[in-house]
Amino acid sequence: MKYLRLDIRLEEEFKEILMAELAETGFEAFEDGEARLLTAYVQEELFQAAATSELLERYRGHIFEIKGPISVEQQNWNAVWESQYEPVRIDDFCLIRAPFHPKESGYIHVLTIEPKMSFGTGHHATTTLMVKALRHLPVVGLRVMDMGCGTGILGILAARLGASQVYGIDIDAWAVENSAENCERNHVSMELYQGNALKMAGTYDVILANINRNIILEDLPVYAASLETGGRLVCSGFYEADVDIIRENAALNSLNFESQANENGWSAVIFVKR
Repeated sequence: MKYLRLDIRLEEEFKEILMAELAETGFEAFEDGEARLLTAYVQEELFQAAATSELLERYRGHIFEIKGPISVEQQNWNAVWESQYEPVRIDDFCLIRAPFHPKESGYIHVLTIEPKMSFGTGHHATTTLMVKALRHLPVVGLRVMDMGCGTGILGILAARLGASQVYGIDIDAWAVENSAENCERNHVSMELYQGNALKMAGTYDVILANINRNIILEDLPVYAASLETGGRLVCSGFYEADVDIIRENAALNSLNFESQANENGWSAVIFVKR
């Protein structure tokens, strides 16, 4: 069976969403390689040239280079993926492993996460920053919302840390399904919904939002309205250069800046509702 390969260099923050949209046009395997490089594979007979071109055109301002489509022989995609996918170790606090990784001891929390097409394996700096933030965040007995839950990794960790109720929302049905599967793997409970921030009902003590700058800016009023007074918004998915505009908009929505952490040019920020 013949496959076609596309090599796409683009802004890092758009990799995951483009991957998801390419999957909807028939692409079935991806390699998230070096910085800014996404490699996508599709069966030659299923390649939709017009639909793919139209999709890539929408990202034109964020793409630096496209190579392909290039014809390649079929590969064992699972073997390729597994060979490139290493566990994530965050001090002695948390080990994030896939089901095929051997078990390791010496960690307070061990999370088994199979990402499929969802974002949130711990490999990206933004997810690592969110995990580190959760380490020091009071969540015992609190209601936690994982906004844009992806694999469910942050909600699962919140449950492990003692949150009384954990919820997750993602706009993509396959992400909601992936979160449910990972909750089962990790023996935790999480109430999951498909939709955007407007799907949130009731109020929460903690909202976790590892999405991207534009969505966070758009949804800040909803987050603020959905937080209890004194509740915390923990957000990432943006560069250090974006922090000022996010802080300015957060202040307009009764969210006080509490702390910021940076890693490899990315940031995570915690706000408290006044």
